[in-house]
Amino acid sequence: MIEREQPTVYPAVPFGLRLLTEAPGEADLSSLRLCLSAATGLPGSTFDAFAERFHAPVRQLYGCTEAGAVTVNLDDDPYGHPGSVGRPIAGMEVRVVDAEGADLAPDRTGEILIRGAGMTDGYAGGIDLNRSPAAGSSPATAAVSTARVACS
Repeated sequence: MIEREQPTVYPAVPFGLRLLTEAPGEADLSSLRLCLSAATGLPGSTFDAFAERFHAPVRQLYGCTEAGAVTVNLDDDPYGHPGSVGRPIAGMEVRVVDAEGADLAPDRTGEILIRGAGMTDGYAGGIDLNRSPAAGSSPATAAVSTARVACS
């Protein structure tokens, strides 16, 4: 379908990208100028195999149901930090905090807090879930994930 429709942007999940790299036969994906991976971490082996076979690096994106896209790796050198989900997109703020809500230094494990105009105002009937996760946060701030991240 990619060959027939010739999209320029292809959002995918790592499993789908792996299937493409392992599919028999030839495929022309030269129309792609941007390939994005989301939903879970992209294994380095899949990144390498996709770039080698289709001559197109995969950029990682981080997002969630509550906010949509939050960060994307659009570094000038797509091979420099292939495991990175990049920096916040315009209009999004990202913090990594400890259990008390204090900002953490780079390479520390913590809770990811995001804020942006496109976020949901809350969950229907979710009084506890709608409470502010950190002191000084606005109601539009949601704690969406716990992950090991490198902040810079």
